[in-house]
Amino acid sequence: MHIIVTGPKGAGKTTNLITLCSLLKKQGKTLGGVISRRLFQGDELLGYEIVNPGSGDSRILCTTSPPVGGEAVEIMGFCHYQFRRSAFAEGNQWIAAGLAADVLFVDEVGNIELGGGGWDVERVLARKLPLVFGVREDTVPNLEGRWGITWPMIHINPGTDATEDLMKMLMA
Repeated sequence: MHIIVTGPKGAGKTTNLITLCSLLKKQGKTLGGVISRRLFQGDELLGYEIVNPGSGDSRILCTTSPPVGGEAVEIMGFCHYQFRRSAFAEGNQWIAAGLAADVLFVDEVGNIELGGGGWDVERVLARKLPLVFGVREDTVPNLEGRWGITWPMIHINPGTDATEDLMKMLMA
């Protein structure tokens, strides 16, 4: 079963996916892909990091400001974020390795992917085993136009815990 987890920015899509990963691991499932988690300092959003749900490895994906301290990274600007191309490359390696996992996650499929960059969505779409995409609600209509994706969806509202419903859908 392939599922889209959607909702507005900040609703808790990623939080629900992280909880789902924990439940799946307790059942002995292998996991792969990328989860995109917000990075805060106090109440200030600094950017996002990607986490490999199988290994727990993490890497900074983007920040709201350019790298500091002479950090040598190749970046690309998008919206008000500075994305690290090397993080996309590593995340795509995690995705490729996760194609054989029991469940593959690709969190934050958005405008970069719709434009042909970011996560390797075309490669992922050939997967037959369970796949979970995290997508902001304003991006969902574009998935059908770009890739013909019309999977079942769970809409997350702020403060919603939908992990039980996600688990049921995923294991159906």
